Amino acid sequence: MNILDQVTMDYRRDDIPEFKVGDTLRVHVK
Repeated sequence: MNILDQVTMDYRRDDIPEFKVGDTLRVHVK
C-alpha cells in the first residue's frame, strides 16, 4: 500500500448506498 492509497482510505465514505445502471443520482456541487 502506498501513501496515496492510505490517504484515500482515510476519506472514504461507507454510508453511500450501492447504485446500478439506470439509477438517478443527485449531485450537489459548490
